[in-house]
Amino acid sequence: MEFSKNKTPIVLPSIFLLLLYLLFSSCKSQPAKIPNSSSTLSHDTSEELGKIVDAFDLKITQIYQTKNGDYWFGSNDQGAYQYYKSTNGKMILKQYNTEDGLASNRIRSIREDKAGNIYLDCLDGINKYIDNRFKTLKFHPDSESEWRISDEDLWFEGDFNKDGVYRYDGVHLHRMRLPTHELEAEIYRKNPDARYLHEVYHIYQDRQKNIWIGGATLGAMRFDGKNKRWLSEREMTEVDPGPAPGVRSILEDREGNFWFSSNVNHKYKILQTGSDDGHNLNYEKLKGIEIPLSEQGSLSYMAMIEDNHGDIWFASYTHGVDRYDGEKFVNLPVQINGTNAEIFTIYKDKQGGIWLGTFNLGPLKFNGTTFEQFKP
Repeated sequence: MEFSKNKTPIVLPSIFLLLLYLLFSSCKSQPAKIPNSSSTLSHDTSEELGKIVDAFDLKITQIYQTKNGDYWFGSNDQGAYQYYKSTNGKMILKQYNTEDGLASNRIRSIREDKAGNIYLDCLDGINKYIDNRFKTLKFHPDSESEWRISDEDLWFEGDFNKDGVYRYDGVHLHRMRLPTHELEAEIYRKNPDARYLHEVYHIYQDRQKNIWIGGATLGAMRFDGKNKRWLSEREMTEVDPGPAPGVRSILEDREGNFWFSSNVNHKYKILQTGSDDGHNLNYEKLKGIEIPLSEQGSLSYMAMIEDNHGDIWFASYTHGVDRYDGEKFVNLPVQINGTNAEIFTIYKDKQGGIWLGTFNLGPLKFNGTTFEQFKP
């Protein structure tokens, strides 16, 4: 009961008291609802996260198959796609973007840890897909001592303009600068306005667990867990006039030789002996593939893979795919309805299937004879 200033009692109607009683008694019988937090990066369930679509956009730059058989596709500007089997056995294509918690709609690479969690390098940040939501990893302060290799590590190309690479150790995300290259002074003398010399295109781990970093300007660098050493033939770099294609892909073949996408005229055997100058790898330059330029527009490629038979597949931007069995070199034109594919990447899945990610035709898959558009 309340009292006014003049002490006159205010009597509540009985019907109002009855309504109050019913309201509070009904609230006690209902579980409490937790409001959505504005700081949450995404929704909590896969049914709520993303949207089901029936087709890809046309700019697919990354393809990855997970341990459980799902496929993930990265777009140049439309986020990521997950292609998976639902509980009722139906195949689902789901698209995720910044509205679902992605740091950016541009996907640079896709990784998976031992527990099966998926990581998307989104240019503006690294997203971890866990418990049906996207979590943005936080950076640990830069530290030269964080250059190390462990079985838990995941490596990312990161932001084009940050002069280094990212390493996630399962707890912290580290941003690490690449070491100075001996050609940098010469490049700056010829082009004082040169920028982003340490821009990273590609990261590759060889069979000995060494980490290779392919750059846009300075060639390739290998980190063996202790030493950082460059392999920089002049044709890999921009030290000479004219743009260089950059090292967009690195491949160790079955014989242990290394191929670099910037020029396949040669392959490289890394030598374990010889003097260490503290900057460069010791290697032997071997004969690679000799191709008349009239047969192909360039000796550089966008990406490379080795298939289950040991053949190497080289994906060029607009000249199809070249297949090399160690002796013969065969070009496979890639066209859909008369349109040449603008190929960005080539990928081999766990069943040995060969895929292409293109800038103008979406994902393509090899059917044993030719590449055709993949339609879910």
